Amino acid sequence: MEKQKISRGHFLKYTASSFLSSVAEEGVFLLLTWLLGNSLTGFALALVPMAMGRLVSSLINFCINRKLVFHSQRPVGVALLRYFLQAIPVAVLQVLLTYGLYALLGIGEEQVALRGAIYAGVMTALFVVSFLAQRFWVFSATEKAERGGGL
Repeated sequence: MEKQKISRGHFLKYTASSFLSSVAEEGVFLLLTWLLGNSLTGFALALVPMAMGRLVSSLINFCINRKLVFHSQRPVGVALLRYFLQAIPVAVLQVLLTYGLYALLGIGEEQVALRGAIYAGVMTALFVVSFLAQRFWVFSATEKAERGGGL
């Protein structure tokens, strides 16, 4: 098996894909925070917009990364399963870090712009972890993947 390396091209394309996905995620997050601000409070007001934003952005990100960034030949089902096996722990960590910072810094539910800024900061901090997981595991070119092998 050929040793995999990180190329500047992959990283730049991944960055562009992630930026596009994060714009979609942030938009969904802000819209739902605004729309649900009178219905939800506390952790629920952090969780629901984050989860919906993450779902939308994950599907956008998966499609772009699979075809345009990593040119993966891995079967779609295997790649999608691996994608969510790495994305879900990152999303849980994102929720815990974001809500933890809200609580630690005393950020109120009415402070939508500040909540959005903290949310974006946490997403940025987890960016490199996701790149490495996708590059070397989710979309990696392996002999098993070429034969339609498993996880």
